[in-house]
Amino acid sequence: MSLLVDQPADSVPLPQGVGAFGARLWVVSGQPHRNTAAKFWSSLLDESLAMAPPCDSLSCQWITSQELHPGLLFPEHILQQAMDASDVCRDPRQALREAIVDMTAFGPPADVSWILRAQDQEFRRGVFPADCVDADLFPFLVAWLLNWAGISPPQWNQPELQGAFEAADPIRHYRYSLACTLTRLHLSEGLFQWQLGLPFRREVAGVNQGG
Repeated sequence: MSLLVDQPADSVPLPQGVGAFGARLWVVSGQPHRNTAAKFWSSLLDESLAMAPPCDSLSCQWITSQELHPGLLFPEHILQQAMDASDVCRDPRQALREAIVDMTAFGPPADVSWILRAQDQEFRRGVFPADCVDADLFPFLVAWLLNWAGISPPQWNQPELQGAFEAADPIRHYRYSLACTLTRLHLSEGLFQWQLGLPFRREVAGVNQGG
């Protein structure tokens, strides 16, 4: 499945000799990463360049009541805590009924929208497919961007913050340079509108691709 549009990934053209989108190994500040966030962000930048070769910036917007915190870096711990605090193990049918009631009352999670730009000019816009990512899941991925950029967690929920980092894909010989700007605007009743600006550049053996 494509990350940007609701269609198969193979419908988005691949540059000659690149192979599949996304890094199997993502190295930041000398530390290797093989987690979901590394695969997501590298795949997203690869697909952005395949869909719109001149693009050099991606922006994303979503609305949620969820704040950013270091626990988002380890979602398996959050899941275990939720399971420990619930009755799902004792009565899974009751847990399913409660989940259905919550879905009926509150509706599905909100979408995350995106815009691709080239030299500050909008190139294409859309919404991430719901089965790929939504406003409840996106903060888990954003937290890793902030972590890689070296931004300390106490700053993560400020109205505006900025950071930057470089990542290497030693298997495909790619180097990514990313600068991120994150803004947080209170809407009402604990809901916040978040906007992520992500100028980026990808290089292959010293050849600039975007940025």
